[in-house]
Amino acid sequence: MSRITDLSYLEMVSDGDKEFITQVVTSFIENNKEIIEGLENGKKEENWEEMGKLIHKMKPSLEMVGLTPLKEKIIQAETNLKNGENIPETIPLVDEIIANCNQAIEELQADL
Repeated sequence: MSRITDLSYLEMVSDGDKEFITQVVTSFIENNKEIIEGLENGKKEENWEEMGKLIHKMKPSLEMVGLTPLKEKIIQAETNLKNGENIPETIPLVDEIIANCNQAIEELQADL
């Protein structure tokens, strides 16, 4: 499987500060593990509004770890979930976002 994370943006904005990079990566891992768990629970409970809020929380950290290709999918999923629209089409999108975030977490944990 090819790598989906890219820390070059984070390295640039931090001037290569390894300690800062480690803090940001660790924060990304911890926060997104919680968000993913919440999304899985939200799917089971069909709590679309809560899922929309959780997806929204993912947006700021994506660029830091190079997951910018997910941005459009996250915006679409967030809008649909918050509005309770197109849910059957949105759930596979959420599953893809979760899968990508899980892969990113695995890659980043291996880097630490």
